[in-house]
Amino acid sequence: MKRLVGILALFFGILAKCYSQSTPISVGLRGGVSFSNFAGENVNTDARTGINFGAFLTYSTDYNFGVTGEVNYAQKGAKTANSKLNVNYLEIPIHLTYFFGKGGFRPKIMAGPYVGFLMNSELEINNAKVNVKDLYKSEDFGLSVGGGFHLDIGDAKWFYLDGRYGIGLADVTKAGGNVYNRVFSINIGISFGLDQ
Repeated sequence: MKRLVGILALFFGILAKCYSQSTPISVGLRGGVSFSNFAGENVNTDARTGINFGAFLTYSTDYNFGVTGEVNYAQKGAKTANSKLNVNYLEIPIHLTYFFGKGGFRPKIMAGPYVGFLMNSELEINNAKVNVKDLYKSEDFGLSVGGGFHLDIGDAKWFYLDGRYGIGLADVTKAGGNVYNRVFSINIGISFGLDQ
């Protein structure tokens, strides 16, 4: 929780400074498909397919550089030949983004930290579902890196597409051994500029 408070304080502190300087600010909605798995000691699982969706706020210090904070629902976990583990989080990533070019099509690269809070966890075996939330820690954190593009669609609105890879740095299980989340996702979104 202290990490979350620190990240949010930094995010909104920079936002307030940028807003006072009439820096462009936009809000938007996003969603995508994810392919998650585990990494760590004695891990032998396959990727499971899930979804993620949420809202975001972006502010730009200039035309090429921006910072985006998101609040997302993120499905993670893994599967084996006869089972699937669903581990779902409320996730808050903050990305530093660099945009290339100044036209209506703007490629980008991004990277930053994330923190996740466990919402539920369920093991599916032969059509039976078992609640296994007590086997997983309540928090996850790590780094997210990726790239994509923004496309100007008029009236201060932008469509975007990106791919990102989440590298979990926290052991997410309460059992022995070290197990870390790994997630690749493909996402789309739309942002709306705010008048100041």
